[in-house]
Amino acid sequence: MFDGIGGIQVPAFGLYQRLSKGDTAKQAAQFAAQNPQVKKEIEYFRQKAATVKSVDEFFKDQRLLKFALSAYSLEAEQQFPARIQKIMTSDPKDPKALANRMIDPRYSEINKDFQFGKQGVANLKLGKFIDKVVEKYATSEYEKKLGEQNPALREAAYFKRKIGEVKDVYQILGDKVLRGVVFDTLGIPAEVANQALEKQADLVKKGFKLDKVKDKAYVDNFLKRFVAARDREQAQEQANTGFSSGNAALSLFSGGRLNIYV
Repeated sequence: MFDGIGGIQVPAFGLYQRLSKGDTAKQAAQFAAQNPQVKKEIEYFRQKAATVKSVDEFFKDQRLLKFALSAYSLEAEQQFPARIQKIMTSDPKDPKALANRMIDPRYSEINKDFQFGKQGVANLKLGKFIDKVVEKYATSEYEKKLGEQNPALREAAYFKRKIGEVKDVYQILGDKVLRGVVFDTLGIPAEVANQALEKQADLVKKGFKLDKVKDKAYVDNFLKRFVAARDREQAQEQANTGFSSGNAALSLFSGGRLNIYV
């Protein structure tokens, strides 16, 4: 991947094409193995999580909590400790539980995976569970790194990873990233988010085929449209500031460091 220069975003389309040809899981694993900070946090989680004796102890360890939240792309929740503890310890089968009342499906996912409300810290003693969280963390950190080059790359990677789980249009609308990718690709104005959900759902259904969410070719072509649209927006912004995307790419190729995991 590219190291950016002075906040200038690298055009996403060419990088996305190269990245999409590889195995994302392998790319994330390779990135984690080569990044000292990521390796350090993974080692800490593996060693410390198994020693935790209670849910309260887990939440007192900010490093463990940050790791868990980052694995589910919920790191911003660390600034709301009471809320995230309530979400992670609620009964996943209770429709009135906070985790199930949150629109974003990531809250329900972390609740169901950790099972703090039903099983306490039992899952933290299971090697398979720890491996699952570590894999999620590596993938999330890899996507963050892509986002440093161009936010569209992180959003595209997340979309590609999550869209296959979608069963109805409201799951797209409930996930900020999925909704953003679909809206941007279809040219739906952001202001539409203020309209009734039914109206938003109709607009999405007209431009995105829900029966194709597991079709890799369809998703890939949709994401190519997305990154192309973002590149056009970026090019216009750079034109307004007098810095072209071509100059940015040239600077990066000639003086920057290219390190794309394929």
